[in-house]
Amino acid sequence: MKRIVLIIVLLTSGIPLSALQETGSLTGRVIMEGTRESIPSANVYFRGVHIGASTNAEGYYSIDRIPPGTYSIIVSAIGYTTLQDEITIVAGERKTKTFELRQTVYHLNQVTVTATRERSLISEVPATVDIISARDLSMNNVQNIGEALQRIPGVNIRNYGGFGDMKTISIRGSSSGQVLILLDGQRLNNAQSGEVDLSTIPLEGVERIEVIRGSASAIYGADAVGGVINIITKSGNIEDAFTIESGGSLLRGSFGSFGVSLNGGYTGNRIFTIASYKHLASKGNYEYSTPEGTRAYRENADYTSNEFFGKGTWNIKEGMMNKSLSLSGTLFTSEAGNPGTTFQPNTSARKKNENQSLNFVYNQKIINQFNSLRVQGYLHNGNFWYTDPDAFIPSDTYSNNTAGGGEIQSRTVFSTWNVFTAGYSYRYENFTGTALETKPSRTTHSVYIQDEIERNFAHGQILKKIVAIPSVRWDDFSDFGSQWSPKFGLVISSDYLTQLSIKGTIGKSFRAPTFNDLYWPQDSFTVGNPDLQPETATDFDVGFMMQDSRYGEIALGFTYFTNSIEDLIIWQIGASGLWSPFNIGEALIQGVEMSAAFNIWKNVARLSLNYTYLDPRNKSPRHNEYNKLLPYRPRHSSNISLHLTGYGLRGIIHFMHLGKRYITTANTVSLPAHEIVDFILSYRTPITFATIDATLELKNITGREYQIMDGFPMPGREIRFTIDIAFRHSLPFTNKQD
Repeated sequence: MKRIVLIIVLLTSGIPLSALQETGSLTGRVIMEGTRESIPSANVYFRGVHIGASTNAEGYYSIDRIPPGTYSIIVSAIGYTTLQDEITIVAGERKTKTFELRQTVYHLNQVTVTATRERSLISEVPATVDIISARDLSMNNVQNIGEALQRIPGVNIRNYGGFGDMKTISIRGSSSGQVLILLDGQRLNNAQSGEVDLSTIPLEGVERIEVIRGSASAIYGADAVGGVINIITKSGNIEDAFTIESGGSLLRGSFGSFGVSLNGGYTGNRIFTIASYKHLASKGNYEYSTPEGTRAYRENADYTSNEFFGKGTWNIKEGMMNKSLSLSGTLFTSEAGNPGTTFQPNTSARKKNENQSLNFVYNQKIINQFNSLRVQGYLHNGNFWYTDPDAFIPSDTYSNNTAGGGEIQSRTVFSTWNVFTAGYSYRYENFTGTALETKPSRTTHSVYIQDEIERNFAHGQILKKIVAIPSVRWDDFSDFGSQWSPKFGLVISSDYLTQLSIKGTIGKSFRAPTFNDLYWPQDSFTVGNPDLQPETATDFDVGFMMQDSRYGEIALGFTYFTNSIEDLIIWQIGASGLWSPFNIGEALIQGVEMSAAFNIWKNVARLSLNYTYLDPRNKSPRHNEYNKLLPYRPRHSSNISLHLTGYGLRGIIHFMHLGKRYITTANTVSLPAHEIVDFILSYRTPITFATIDATLELKNITGREYQIMDGFPMPGREIRFTIDIAFRHSLPFTNKQD
């Protein structure tokens, strides 16, 4: 707190900011080795002081207001080797530098903003992080967030069918409500149910998706027991380039699937804007086997959605006080049938979603380029309608969940070995509708601090860096009290001959009771419990990640994790004879995640694979359940991907294995293991100021019949064909030197 006060005193003391220190700048370009093609979305990052920028569509970057000194600089991009260099900044000098990166299968030093709430290298944060870039989304022809996440180790997508059916996520054996979903740092988990349907999150405008595996309540609060998914939208980082972008895509596929999207954007001297729209529809009438052994077509499975995304950023320069103001908004609407299960089909139930969000972010540098202040405000409104006129008791319900709030966060770099982050957040949540008799609301106040302590070693030594990150967060809820969440992480890294990071974390996390748990209206069968406490968990993991470019660019990763969860909220019959939720459940989840990637033949053939072993044990002292495996958690799952490139073509073969899953708490009934093979073939045609990509995707090539959730058949063999065209024109820096 004294450190933050010191900063405020300096800002208000009347000292002219221009007198504090003269600065320099760095501009240039990041290109591909050999071909000299531009590399968009590459990160140019100053190690140890946590500043940097990303390149635009033509590979240009710009970093201003850099205090004089000698820095270690990291240049990275997904699909390319990571480059490390040393650079000296002189006061008043505008330095220009071009970096060349070589294509590779995998690399360690991607930059994450989710793991520590600021720019950090993946190899230097304790958390296990995966990043899915916009390039990955395009290459894999992804149509929803669930498809984007399904091949990450430790992740299990609980898919209830086709495009319009519900899709939730489990990380390291967690429930779907124990995974926190963010959109540009804005919490999407609503207070009514606690979980997020991934099919209702707009995919348009997404720049990357960051996945944190393991608890993160120490910096993000409630519901981050299993991990965090942060969906980050596109942003403008270039101040001295002028770029116009536009494009669109067309999708046709099996089961009446159709999609069309349009997008456009502009980056100017101080302004960045982007807007996009996507329409997706499907009849969903695929064939499946009924429990009686006959063949039938899925009825009432049609789906239509519309997505809108817009964002604008205004960059301001005032001496050393760099500022940016960003405003973004999303609108998602969908209407779909609810076809029911194979053993109880439903031809009349309908559902409708309508979600809107508005996000405001203000960033400002304080004193110099290293210290920053971030202020965020947001508003999210979600509506859900469900009707079933033919049910035994006809249903027609409506739910509205509104959430709004704000956050202020400061970061202070006291030296290259100490970075201090602190923040305060406020959130208000409110429910209206007919699903609950009451109209509950919740107010949350939160305070968090994090200190990143580094120890760097001399050049030439095997051991390069040790990073320790203690953090703690306090959350106070208006309806069930307060919660403390501490965490400690440690990273030891080396890059003498092999890039190696050994990392581990230990911490506590929690999941908040939902409105459904607390305030479910009393009827003849059920009633809520307003005396519930949050679920709590103690999480520990340890592992390593390694890359060696001497032997065909081999990358390996290994993590052991364990999570002990107490006070699990379980619905059971209470003393009143009604079903009600109680804090009586316990679980112990352990497992191992392994990954490997390497070039088989230069950049022509690349292979990546991962395997997850999960041992999720029910420790609740109930008859026939103690020490049984938790339902819908596969003990074994694996993914293999082969990437082939040549003659303008790019092919990807995906193989997925999902092990047997029990569907009862007593482990008496299970779904069998299954394997799925997908194939993607694309061809890119570059023309003046544009590129055209044609993609053919064959999903479930073997036509395997399978279910991920009991009673919900998945589509059989599916074909998708996509045409995507992108126009880009950029004027480079007027003073660039290449």
